[in-house]
Amino acid sequence: MGYESRIFVVNKYESRINEKPYGEKLAVLDMSKCDYEFVELFDKKTDCKIYEFGADEPIQKDNYGDELTECDLRTAYLWLAEERMNCIAENKEFYRRYSLLYSIVSDLMENTNWQHENIVLVHYGY
Repeated sequence: MGYESRIFVVNKYESRINEKPYGEKLAVLDMSKCDYEFVELFDKKTDCKIYEFGADEPIQKDNYGDELTECDLRTAYLWLAEERMNCIAENKEFYRRYSLLYSIVSDLMENTNWQHENIVLVHYGY
């Protein structure tokens, strides 16, 4: 464990105002310290605008000065499912914050009311 992280679960859709897609926050999770392996899933600079609660300007960078990065829903689901199964096989506890994120991500994967290709997880370091 090592990188303080906040994860935004985002539904991206085209903005009528700007050229960048708008990122509708579906959930925000304080992950505390995540494995570097998990953080490495977020390997693409996000192209959507995400607003902090009550802010007039979108979030540009995280607290480390890094640009926000994203991971697609399926990649996150597969990594979390594998991590969960490894913990079960090794009789170890599945990190409680991964468990919460896994519940959200797996529900979104199973729910056909969402367009999965529009849902991403965005990493914010703090």
